[in-house]
Amino acid sequence: MTVDRPSKPRAPEEVGAELLRIGLLLAVVAVAVQTVAHLTNEFLLGGRVEGLDADVEGNAFTWASSAATFGLGLVAFLYAVVMLDRRRIFGLLAGIAVFFSLDDAVQVHERLALEIGEDLLGLSDHVAVRLWIVLYLPLLLVAGALLWIVSQQVWSPAGRFVRFGLVALIASVPVEIAGVVTRPIASDGFEAPEHFRIAVEEGLELGGWVLAASGLAAALVVSLMHFRQD
Repeated sequence: MTVDRPSKPRAPEEVGAELLRIGLLLAVVAVAVQTVAHLTNEFLLGGRVEGLDADVEGNAFTWASSAATFGLGLVAFLYAVVMLDRRRIFGLLAGIAVFFSLDDAVQVHERLALEIGEDLLGLSDHVAVRLWIVLYLPLLLVAGALLWIVSQQVWSPAGRFVRFGLVALIASVPVEIAGVVTRPIASDGFEAPEHFRIAVEEGLELGGWVLAASGLAAALVVSLMHFRQD
């Protein structure tokens, strides 16, 4: 009768590297699917299928972005529970990420921007809807600073993932602002720039959140495995 021997535990960095590869694959696939679906809907289907429109709220793409943001918040919360010396930083990051996730799901920022921009300031809708960037700027700056800080404090390969995610999220802001120009052009009948702008913006946002969340998750697993070994 043979007795099964326990397998040799994997090194923490080996497990972390595998999680990062999975996170990268997930980010690439998610962004590719969203981009292809959006452009196919706009150029081949005439924009008739809202479920394939990356700019429409309440479909699967909205869920994916909200889920990725919530995932980042959840991992940051777990980090805050485990790492007592970093509780404030990770706790604040968790709170902001969860708020962004909720905001993405119920569209608080867009509604607030439209009410203030259109009703109070008399701006056109394509300008007013982007007023959320100004309204949320302090929160965005704090979130960016926190992501940068934690990326310096965790396992370095995972920290690079968090920074890559942060860069993608930052890059999405000027692409969002470019809608002030491309939206009127689309209203005049030349819609291609607006379709591509939306695809790029939404792709940067989704990919950025997935990379940041997967990087932080890998860092947490590596830290816990090292703690267990010690």
